Amino acid sequence: MKCGDCNGSGKRSEEECMNCNGTGSMGCRTCNQTNVQTCPGCSGKGQVMTFIELTVTWKNNIYEFIPDHHSEFPTDLFKKVTGEKMYVDEQILVPPVINFPEPSINQNSQTAVQQHYSQYMSTCRILKQRHSIEWLPLTKVEYMWRGKRYDYFVYGKENEVYTDNYPQKCCCAVM
Repeated sequence: MKCGDCNGSGKRSEEECMNCNGTGSMGCRTCNQTNVQTCPGCSGKGQVMTFIELTVTWKNNIYEFIPDHHSEFPTDLFKKVTGEKMYVDEQILVPPVINFPEPSINQNSQTAVQQHYSQYMSTCRILKQRHSIEWLPLTKVEYMWRGKRYDYFVYGKENEVYTDNYPQKCCCAVM
């Protein structure tokens, strides 16, 4: 550092500067003339730890469509059973289905692909898409019991049964 008393000349009033011994420079007070400065982050202990945390969230975004089957069967029950895969396409980006015999499937396939692109392409990275059409069996059984008309549904490959108007409300007791 330049001596503050002699302004770096080494002399003061035509005499040798006593502060810098005539050299015109002084030792650094920050490093104490060792050319080593103490880290302000760890105070010279060497234990500063920095890190960047990255959180990756994997998510499946699902679009489901069940065509109208014109019955009073609750379609949310289909989620609990399996059916037979009729069509599966799995790629990085899938195209919509266009040649399926049921027009509502084609239309909803187009809607699903467009909705997925517009909703997720700007904020997420799409790694893979799957487009599948599954046939879920549904059978309505109508019957007469004690002169009244009743019905029930058998659905899925598991042959689950659903009815909302079972005629017999109590159980039989064995004595």
